[in-house]
Order: sequence, then C-alpha cells, then structure tokens
Amino acid sequence: MRAFEDHARDATGYLTGEERLDGWSVAEYVSHVGDNLRQWSERIQAARLTGRPDVAGYDPDALAEARGYAFIPLEVGLWSAGNAAQRWADALAAAIEEGVELQHATRGLQRAEDVVRNNCHDAYHHIWDIRRIAEASASNGRRPLMAEPPNHYLGADPIVQSDHPDVVALGQELRDRHAGDAEFAKAAFNWVRDNIAHAYDAQDHRVTLTASQVLAEGVGLCYAKSNLLTAILRSQGIPAGLCYQRLGDPEEGHVLHGLVAVHLDGAWHRQDPRGNKAGIDAQFSLGNEQLAYVIDERKGERDYPRLYFSAADEVVEALGKATDVLACPLPSDLSAG
Repeated sequence: MRAFEDHARDATGYLTGEERLDGWSVAEYVSHVGDNLRQWSERIQAARLTGRPDVAGYDPDALAEARGYAFIPLEVGLWSAGNAAQRWADALAAAIEEGVELQHATRGLQRAEDVVRNNCHDAYHHIWDIRRIAEASASNGRRPLMAEPPNHYLGADPIVQSDHPDVVALGQELRDRHAGDAEFAKAAFNWVRDNIAHAYDAQDHRVTLTASQVLAEGVGLCYAKSNLLTAILRSQGIPAGLCYQRLGDPEEGHVLHGLVAVHLDGAWHRQDPRGNKAGIDAQFSLGNEQLAYVIDERKGERDYPRLYFSAADEVVEALGKATDVLACPLPSDLSAG
C-alpha cells in the first residue's frame, strides 16, 4: 500500500481526472481511496491509543458530496492519497503486531489483518476502475503516458536547455504577456509551431537538435522543435517532457515523430508543434488532442507510452552525426518505447 501513489500515477497517465464511465471520475476514485485509508487509520488508532474498538459505517457517496470530490484536482488527490497510504501503512503495521481488533456495526469483528485485506482490495479495485476508464479514453484517441512525477520533468540538460539565456529570455517574454500557466503554455506552443520552420516543409538542409540551436537557426525537424518547446516551458516552471509516435507503413517504411507533453491542471497533455500546412492542423489543447497525425495501428503506427526527460537516444544518435538533415536517415522505432 505504501506504493499506492506510484501505482495510481501509473494508472492515470496523462488523464485529466475528469474522465468517467458509469460512476465516479478518475479524480473522484483517487480521492475516495485517500479518504477511505484515512478513515480506517483513524479507527485503528482509536482502538490502539484510546481502547475504543467500536466503529460505524459511512456512506461513500455522501462523503464524496460533502468533501467536494468533483472539485479536487487529480494531482491534489494523488498527493493526498499518497500521504494517507503512508500513515495507513504505519498504523496497520503497528496494529497487526499488537493484535488490534475492531467491532464494526454491520461487519462484526474486524481484526487488523481483515482491515488490511479489505482496504487493499478497495484501493486496488479502484486502480482497476481507473485503468478501465483509461482504456476507454485510449479507444477515443487518448493514450495514457508512462510518466515520472511531474517535478521530474523540470530542469535542463545539454539538449533541453531550459537554462540557456536565449531560451530563458524568450520564455520570460512570453510569460510577461501571458501570466496564467495554460495561457503561457499555449503561447509558447504557438510561437514554436509558427516561428520555427519545419526542415522538410522548408527544404532546409541545416541540422539542429538542441534548444538553443533551434532558436538561433529558426528551423528544425519535429524532434528539434519539441526540444525547444519543452525547454521554454520548463524555463518558466512548467513540467514538460518528450514523447513519440511511429508513423508510416511497412511498404514505405516507418519514421519516428516527436511530440511534447505538458503537465497542467493535474494531468499530462500531448502537443504537436511540428508546424501546420495543407492537411495538418495541430492546435494546443488541454481537452481532446489535436495532433498533426492520427495513428493507424493497422499500418504498424503507434503511440509510445513513455514520457522522456530528454531526447530519445535514437534521435540524438541520428541527428548528432548528421550534416544534412534532409539526407539523414531518421529513426524508425524506439528500443525502450
């Protein structure tokens, strides 16, 4: 149970928390688990510390309404449930060692071991509910990401140069005009999409990879443009990572395509800054994705679930040794997708 928050984050991926099927939303399920663990921790501690073993039941739906689950952001619910899980684990470990027993109004005698079994079943049953919702969302075009906690996707490296003076200056210029995080992220997306030419569209042979190179040269492939957008977002404290798709078909061949995922409103949202042209209309969105390409799995295309801190090794290897980006062989797959 101590790992509940990690398991819940893995299940929620980049869902907003508002998704639902026929019951609670993703965020409401997470808040319920946190409250249930908290309640049982208090009951156990009451028996341990005051010798009061009697407990009554409660109505989960009434508690959800009273607590306002519908208004608790997913990220807050995950944090709260994670804290509750740690305290629950401490309390129940002590209760098992001490042989604590409760007397439930409807269930009767509840040993500490019974509480552990029931609470774990409840928590991980709701992880299954969340995965069910995620799968339904994926069938409607949303793909859950395998991501670390959001603060992992801050900071700089030699490619995503969020600390480069030119990147920071551009980020600050955009932030000065767009104070809200969502508004700033949209402005940064639009700037990169519209002001940095896609090398293939422009038939520009120059090779760029790092954020500062892309900004200085004003051109890059999808990977390079994504590196710059990620750096701009991070420069202003917004978690952002890199993710990928495989496009094409077996006859013509497959090629890797680069995207950005931004963490806002408690969830990850994929964005495609490659640049628009006839037949492509990628837009910034925190709701339904509007990417440049729609995946066709029948052709071997796919969304890779992993969210990267920096550019994938395959991208760095291909562009790092290239002298002409239009003649450079591009990666067709990820070894650790």
